[in-house]
Amino acid sequence: MKKIGFLGKVFYFLNVIFGILLLISYFIPFIQPGTIPFIAIVSLFMPVLMVINALFVIFWIFKLNIRFLLSLIILALGINNIDNFFRWSNSHYVGSSDLKVMTFNVRMFDVFDWIKEPGTTKGIYNLIKSESPDVVAFQEYHPMKNFDIGEYEFNYFHYPSTRKYWGQAIYSKYPIINKGEVDILSNANSVVYVDLDIRGTYVRIYSVHLETLKLDTEDLELNKTFDFSDSNNNISGKVKSLVSRIDKGFGRHGKQADMLREHINESPYPVIVMGDFNSSAFSYEYKEIKGNLVDAFEVGGQGFGKTFVFPYFPLRIDFIMGDPKFRLVEFNTLNKRELSDHYPVTASYKIR
Repeated sequence: MKKIGFLGKVFYFLNVIFGILLLISYFIPFIQPGTIPFIAIVSLFMPVLMVINALFVIFWIFKLNIRFLLSLIILALGINNIDNFFRWSNSHYVGSSDLKVMTFNVRMFDVFDWIKEPGTTKGIYNLIKSESPDVVAFQEYHPMKNFDIGEYEFNYFHYPSTRKYWGQAIYSKYPIINKGEVDILSNANSVVYVDLDIRGTYVRIYSVHLETLKLDTEDLELNKTFDFSDSNNNISGKVKSLVSRIDKGFGRHGKQADMLREHINESPYPVIVMGDFNSSAFSYEYKEIKGNLVDAFEVGGQGFGKTFVFPYFPLRIDFIMGDPKFRLVEFNTLNKRELSDHYPVTASYKIR
């Protein structure tokens, strides 16, 4: 093997570390969160780890060094994860749809003015009107805004807390014949469902909002967290607090995902599951909830499918999954305007 010198050895050592981390991330969907402390956090960074390993491949090829095989082989082992991360083209099927659904975490309609741009609520209203989904599910719904989208005759509101300022709402143009909650043992988050009569075909739609990781704007400003120029900046303390909260949140996620999957298995009707999972497509929660369902992004998505406003890399944590016998007609991530800290996602299905 070609000699690479001291710096080359250091570089290759880093290559091995990032390669091992990527390899570990492939097994995370099969590990119950909380079983191994902090390991679930690695799932958030799988896309970054894939990119880093790809850069190592390019670097070693440029150096005409056989060491490129390490990252190349590890990347090849995870080739099936590419569709969860990036889609080259947006597939559209010919034909009309019976059902168009939308999921949107509206962050309480920006009631506390987190977004400086005015007219957020009006923007959400106009978006719903222009997209005109048959069913729209809102997570982090806030009733104080008196949000009225008009033509939706049927609806279901649920508040996991008695304070009733944070909950979920489902609006439907089709009759709701049954509705309820999946008990996920949370006082702040929830999973709700409605059974719809779609011209004689019955479908159960779940709106999911798994445990929030309790991250605020300051947590997401990593440039400030790792500001080494500030002698008063307690970097180690901030990192420990951040990692601990994320790890505890993932631990609760795993149990909630198990409860939801059990409920889905008992559904008398074919299902569509959508909402804010607060976890990536490389997580245990995603794999458990998905089961044999079809992730609409994997069929009709385009690009990275970013659904969460995060400044460093694209996070897709909002999903729409449908029964495999439903044919996806169209899928879109509506990320042209920031109306929340999440972007809405839509999918159209031929179900009959």
